[in-house]
Amino acid sequence: MVVYLAFFTLWVFLIDNRVSKYDTAIAIVLLILNSINFAREIWQSNFGRHLGYFSSGWNQIDLASIAGVYAYSVLFATSKGNASDHVPLAVITTLLLTMKLISYLRAFNETGKCCL
Repeated sequence: MVVYLAFFTLWVFLIDNRVSKYDTAIAIVLLILNSINFAREIWQSNFGRHLGYFSSGWNQIDLASIAGVYAYSVLFATSKGNASDHVPLAVITTLLLTMKLISYLRAFNETGKCCL
């Protein structure tokens, strides 16, 4: 949970329109954390062998947000920090990441007490 909150915070810093000298470092850390998250999703799906795993809406949101972060990071790197052309992708990815954050914060027996 703490790692995802750090990931989400770094994402917000990256898509902020103000140029920072740390944008490249933030993008690299995001790609590393996103790759770890992708590996976790692959592991949970039993390396793609558990086909029912991908029929869950939450898992589809997880995979779509991972793809969105990868796509935005590539576009961000190729546009040399001028990300204003990629605002729709950033908005959609942020929406998916926020939905993922909300799913982590919900209170069910499996997840324990609500973090709010």
